[in-house]
Amino acid sequence: MATSSKAPDDAKAAFDIGSTSTRACVECPARGCCIEIENKDISKASSHKHDPGDYASTGYPFDDDNEEVYLGEKTDPDRLAISLKYAFYILADASDELLGQYALVKPLLKRMNEEGFRKKLRRGLIALFSKIWKQIEKHCRVERLRITTIVLSIPAQWTDSSGKFTEVYEDIMREVIGAGSRDMDFCFVTETEALAHYLLKDHIEELRRHVHRGEHSAFLFLDFGGHNMNGCIFNVVYGDGHDASFYRVGEAFGAGGGSEQWSYDVSELCIERTERRTGRRMTAEKKQELIDKFDRFKDILGPGFDDEKPFEFEGTIVSPEEIRLLFEKAHDKTLKLAKRHIATLSKFKITDNTVVVAGGTAKHAGIKQRLRDMCLKKGVSEPVFVNVDLCVRYDSVKIAKGAAYSAATKISFDDFLRQGAAFGIQRKAVGTGPGSGKNNYWEDTAEVLFSKDKKDALDLNFATGRDEFKIICDPFFRRTGSSRLFYDRCYDVLYIGKLKRGGFRITMSLEKRDGKDFAVLKSEWAHVRTKGMKEWVGPGFTSRPLPLSFDCGPSCFFLDDEQLDFERLLTGGTKVGIAARTHASLARQDGSIKTSPCSNPNVEGSHLAPIDDGVLNTAEIRNMGDDYAAPNLSQQNIRPEYSAASFELHPTRQSPNDSATPQPAPVVEMVIDTQSDSPYQQEVTTSQPAPVAQMMIDAQGNTPRVSGNTEHQGQLSQPSLSPPAKRPSSELGVTLRSGRQSTTARDAKKQRKYEQDKQRGVSDMESSDTESSGEESSDYYSATLDEE
Repeated sequence: MATSSKAPDDAKAAFDIGSTSTRACVECPARGCCIEIENKDISKASSHKHDPGDYASTGYPFDDDNEEVYLGEKTDPDRLAISLKYAFYILADASDELLGQYALVKPLLKRMNEEGFRKKLRRGLIALFSKIWKQIEKHCRVERLRITTIVLSIPAQWTDSSGKFTEVYEDIMREVIGAGSRDMDFCFVTETEALAHYLLKDHIEELRRHVHRGEHSAFLFLDFGGHNMNGCIFNVVYGDGHDASFYRVGEAFGAGGGSEQWSYDVSELCIERTERRTGRRMTAEKKQELIDKFDRFKDILGPGFDDEKPFEFEGTIVSPEEIRLLFEKAHDKTLKLAKRHIATLSKFKITDNTVVVAGGTAKHAGIKQRLRDMCLKKGVSEPVFVNVDLCVRYDSVKIAKGAAYSAATKISFDDFLRQGAAFGIQRKAVGTGPGSGKNNYWEDTAEVLFSKDKKDALDLNFATGRDEFKIICDPFFRRTGSSRLFYDRCYDVLYIGKLKRGGFRITMSLEKRDGKDFAVLKSEWAHVRTKGMKEWVGPGFTSRPLPLSFDCGPSCFFLDDEQLDFERLLTGGTKVGIAARTHASLARQDGSIKTSPCSNPNVEGSHLAPIDDGVLNTAEIRNMGDDYAAPNLSQQNIRPEYSAASFELHPTRQSPNDSATPQPAPVVEMVIDTQSDSPYQQEVTTSQPAPVAQMMIDAQGNTPRVSGNTEHQGQLSQPSLSPPAKRPSSELGVTLRSGRQSTTARDAKKQRKYEQDKQRGVSDMESSDTESSGEESSDYYSATLDEE
């Protein structure tokens, strides 16, 4: 124990709320220790529901206002109970699409618009977290620790573009902690990212015993919880000793469904039959008794057993066939999502590809057998089941620990480059001839754009106007000994979009300002003449400095594109007028231009890169039969094995959060100041005449023309539009690009992303999986054929 005379050490408190129980821990990097915050108040009534040491997540919000909502480990058989985790879906005003995945939320929906009921849900969550926080404060007094960071694990589906889930969660935690929270940082990590951090830090040697001991591995982590399944892929690079460095490839993904939904569906069937048979309504006590009984026996019910058994409750019987049917219904989305990403992993060219499975639902024999069969069919080795194959002490707290680990380490961008990181530009070749619609694919390799040893311009040769481009990064590129980046070792940094037809050069450079790192992108465009001769036009476009930040969840650096003018980047600085900007705006709405992964600055690990984040929509699930196969890769480029090189473990830090509500902003037009010496293109309002020349390119790409009207110098001759063309409705007053606005830049960016998703028909739960099924799929890695 630390002496009382010593100043407190900084520590991080991590929380993991599950549908059955909630776990917490305190991690102190300076001491290299992690303390589990155990619950000593365990009752016999609740001991069978969750692991000892956990805090029950159950609440009783359906009764009179004067009743307590959270009873801790106590139970009240006369009151209807529900998991308080589902309260977040009501308090965050989750979309109908997302709510449709969670049958257990239905009891809350009937009263979701009652202000008093919403206050009770919030009161229950505050009581739950307050009980845990009091224990954390006790440990901190004894151990001489000071909490500086709160880390919260969340499902992948909570990283939606509106940011409401994280806003609600942070607001509740600040109320729990009180005035002391003003000096604390908050960060969010998806649950499977936290799982990956924990296992790859504390159990890497055990994991390696289940794979070939190469220098590079890819792990697909699947966490089958009670109410949903979350997953992600991490690449792991091994050092000379026992160290390993890891980073996420693609987005974390998830879908609703699990053993708790199965329990709910079976109990609803039993209740309906019992009430019809007896002619009396079942009491809340009997309903809870029914659910508890099924939960005790469900591990031996359903598929996966030679002799499937029925379930009986007080004379009401549910047959084995009905139990199996409800099992399939409850796990349908999660199993199909797992199948899809196992197929994805099988296409990685890395030697060691392993599926790691955790979560209470995955303990069921039927789930285990399904996952084994999926791996066998795709040529992937048998899954590693955490609860069976790894020696994990206090298993239920592993996600809380992983969340704390993810936020506890730091790395600078200079160190990131020194360890061998390189950025490249990857092309998605889009065919133009007859029958070429299915030949769209992200190429397997990418040319180097920027690294410690490469800083000059990258000549992309020729852009067809239909090909798409994005910036990717391999954190350990130098170890490959190759001259090109390989897709399965890279993560997406920034989706660029469709470059204007012609020759292109792209340059990436770095700037430092007040100790912070920024990237500057430059694009140059050229006419391509006969025999491939290029005529470069103008000085090109140079972006404003774009902040570089390290995200603790995926352990990756990303660009914040808030100040990036995509339209001018895509045209190499050639003049853009109203018509061209409107075309670009429409392209952004249909997905041709998208924002960077940093679209959700309020959520650690929620980067919305234009890659598959795995959330399935109904149509995809319906079309994904047993013969579904992962998209094929273009067969090119044999990759050399890693060469021996020095190794350095890279950790992480979190970025600050904003949580303001976005508001509509006035329209701002872009003009080119012909007298300005600034290397960065500016955006100014055009409500007053100005001595500038505005340029317009019409829809057919004709030569810009300037009006002969001398009343206002440089005024454009407007196209004959009557009435004047309206801005696309999805923009809701936000500028076509990020001009000077009455709201903050982050607010406008959130609003723009939210409205773009609505315009494309992508709901909060649906994400870019819908897009990736057609034009922009990379199946959360970089180079697959688009088959869906």
